[in-house]
Amino acid sequence: MSTPLVSVILPAFNAEMFLRESISSILNQSLKNIELVIINDGSTDSTEDIIKSFSDNRIVYLKNTINLGIIKTLNKGIDNAKGKYIARMDADDISMPNRLKRQIEVLENDESIDIVNIKAYILNDSGTFYTKNKGSVAASSNTIRYLQYLRNMIMHPGVMVKKDIMQHFKYRDSEEVLHIEDYDLWLRLFNAGYKCFTIDDELLYYRFNPNSISRTKQNEQHNRLITLSAKNIKNDFSFEFSVDSLKYNWGEFDSFKYFSLDRFHKELRAFFDKINQDGSLGPSDMAVFEEFISFKMLAVLISFIKLGGIRGKIIAASFLLRNMNIIPTLFLLTNIFSRKKKFIN
Repeated sequence: MSTPLVSVILPAFNAEMFLRESISSILNQSLKNIELVIINDGSTDSTEDIIKSFSDNRIVYLKNTINLGIIKTLNKGIDNAKGKYIARMDADDISMPNRLKRQIEVLENDESIDIVNIKAYILNDSGTFYTKNKGSVAASSNTIRYLQYLRNMIMHPGVMVKKDIMQHFKYRDSEEVLHIEDYDLWLRLFNAGYKCFTIDDELLYYRFNPNSISRTKQNEQHNRLITLSAKNIKNDFSFEFSVDSLKYNWGEFDSFKYFSLDRFHKELRAFFDKINQDGSLGPSDMAVFEEFISFKMLAVLISFIKLGGIRGKIIAASFLLRNMNIIPTLFLLTNIFSRKKKFIN
C-alpha cells in the first residue's frame, strides 16, 4: 500500500459490542487513501476476533499484551502512524462516510489550520435515536481557544490533526490528566499557537455507551477538569475562579449556596472581560461568549431546580428576578434541552 494520507487511530479495550460497526464506518469512507491503526489494549473479550475478521490491507493491527490504559495506547498509535494527518476514532462510535474527506479538504486548502474539529450526533446505547451535540461550536479559532478553558470544545473521537504536531506533543502521560488527556492536549496546542477549525456539520455518531470512560469515570473526570482548568486559568490569565463556580461550570453540585449562583454569573463575565481587556476580540467572538454564559447559566439554573429541592428552586427564582435582562436569552436557549430526539430507521 502507498503511504496513506490519513492514519486513523482506534484504541479498543473489551469493545466487542460496537467495534464492528465502528471499523466498518472507517473502511467505508469516501476517502480511500487511509490506514486504520487499531490498538487492542489487552482485551479479554472477542475484540481480537472481530478485528481479525476484517481482511482489508489498510488495517494495521497492534496488540498490547496487557492493558496499558488509554494514554499509553493512544501514544503507541501516534508512534506507529504513517499518514500526513492523524484522525481519531473510538470503538463505539460511527463516522459518516465523507467525514475524513471533509476534514482533509480543510487541511489541504488552508495551511494555517492545524486541527479540524467536527460536530456530532449523540447516539443512544441501542443506536435507535440521536440528538445533536451542543458541545462543539463552529466559531473562530480564537473563540475556541478561550472557551476551551471552561468547556472541552473538541470532539475527541472525531478530530483530525497534522501528524507532526501530534508526534511532538502527544498525550501527556500523567495522573493529573488521566481521563481528560484530550482536554489537556488541546489547551497545550492552543497555547502553542496552533489553530482549530470546526466544520459546521455533524459527521459522527458519538455513542452514549454506559461502559465508556466518560460514564464510568465521570466523577474523576470532573474533579480533574476542575483542578486543571483552575491551574491553567490562573497561570495564563492571573484569574481565579471560586471553587463553587468551577464546580458549577463542570457540572458538579455538592452545595446550593445563594451567593455562589450570583458569584458564578459575575465570575464568568469577569473572565471574558479579562480575556478581551485589550479589545482584540471582535463582535462575533464576544457574541459566542455571551451565548456561552447564557448556556451555562441555564444549565446551572436547571440543576438548581432539579437537584436543590425547595431551597434550590427559591434560589433559582430569586436569581432570575434579580437578573431580568438575561431571561429572554435563557428562554431562547431552552430548545437546547427540549430538542426532540430523531429516530434511526
